[in-house]
Amino acid sequence: MKYKYIPWLEVIEFSLKLSETIRRAYKPEVIIAVSRGGLVPARIISDALGVEELYCIRAKHWGIGGKKYKEPVIIEDNLPISGYKVLVVDDVVDTGLTLKKIVEHLSSRNARELRTAVLHVKPKSVYVPDFYVEKLDEWLWIIYPWTIFEVLKTLGMESGIRDPKKLLGKLNKLTSSSIEEFYSKYIHLLEV
Repeated sequence: MKYKYIPWLEVIEFSLKLSETIRRAYKPEVIIAVSRGGLVPARIISDALGVEELYCIRAKHWGIGGKKYKEPVIIEDNLPISGYKVLVVDDVVDTGLTLKKIVEHLSSRNARELRTAVLHVKPKSVYVPDFYVEKLDEWLWIIYPWTIFEVLKTLGMESGIRDPKKLLGKLNKLTSSSIEEFYSKYIHLLEV
């Protein structure tokens, strides 16, 4: 499996690039972050676009440890979107099933217009968002700063490595990044 680590500064840069693209084509009045992955990009985009109405919808297709649910699960809300131009933001579309299901779910809420945005689109996604920064040519496990511990837990389960510091070293080699030094002072959070 191939991995790609996206450091914090690149996440911010991608979120701002995405904001510029959105600004040229769409003026959302409400932004909905897909929790958990879309929380950080949505916040940056809401600030960059000056949209104060930022809400959250919980949807999951992948669980901790690489567990994949049969179909995406949406945990919601009564989001106040009726009559508004809405932008749904997530970090990545992998299969596209989660974002597709969210759009289907929210479409019945009488939004004036509904569009979607992500940082990355994987090649086999069945749903292509309206806005994105990068479409990958090959499938990669993208590691965002907010998914480091989830990835380390998954690697530990797959490899049988129990020592968090060894896991961090392994992840560092897989991503060709210098994440080991940064996260090593917090690795104790993985110890159970």
